Amino acid sequence: MTEPVRFAYWVPNVSGGLVTSKIEQRTDWGYEYNRELAVLATERLKVIAAVHPGLWHPGVLAKFTALGEPWLEHDERYRRSEEFIRALRQVWTEDHTELAGDFYWLRDFTLKPKPTEQLADVHRSAAEAGRRAPKFGLNGFLIARDTEAEARDTLREIVAKADSEAVEGFGAAVKQAGQATSDGKGMWQDSSFEDLVQYNDGFRTGLIGTPEQIAERIVAYKRLGVDLLLLGFLHYHEEVEYFGRRVLPLVRELEAQLPDSEAESVAVHA
Repeated sequence: MTEPVRFAYWVPNVSGGLVTSKIEQRTDWGYEYNRELAVLATERLKVIAAVHPGLWHPGVLAKFTALGEPWLEHDERYRRSEEFIRALRQVWTEDHTELAGDFYWLRDFTLKPKPTEQLADVHRSAAEAGRRAPKFGLNGFLIARDTEAEARDTLREIVAKADSEAVEGFGAAVKQAGQATSDGKGMWQDSSFEDLVQYNDGFRTGLIGTPEQIAERIVAYKRLGVDLLLLGFLHYHEEVEYFGRRVLPLVRELEAQLPDSEAESVAVHA
């Protein structure tokens, strides 16, 4: 039997939740709320923290400085981000990388296997090197309801109540930043207003519908090579519970029907 797909969950520990919308989001950014979520962790549920560069708290800033990442002004942060991306692209596409930048230095650095190879090539290279195959994760915002109409109505309400000024400001900023990348686009260039209401492009994964529809789509992603799904929800407590009760068992049933080795790929339709 193939290894089951794994799941991780965005905990909306910031004011406003995971969508830039004025729709109700039953979440909270306070200490007690997040402490309660951490206490829920078990041996099967691990807690990790995502740290964003540029936090203003002096303790965080001090730690950043100690790690060699000093606080920079706005324009300089964009220059550093551009150089960071350029360094990654070189490492991912070249051997014996040399870089003498303003912020980062690389000397004769080679990464094997390179993540820009096709999935099959990556798995084959890992096997040849006697290493475990790398894992691939996919971000998604999940809206599961008893009927597809209910799920679609929820999505429409989220977008209809979007904070237009905030969404448009975010879109303009990230698309401007994307112009500094080598392809002149960046990851949000093709994102619509509706996409950007969920600022990680989570709607584009298409995990919106009935438990059956979502389970089928998740397994379709698995057959394409996805090992982990990082999921966000509108109402964290209720919807994670619904996911575990209604969607996850269906995913496991469908996985059990998969052959041990998948040689084919299936298209994921929007």
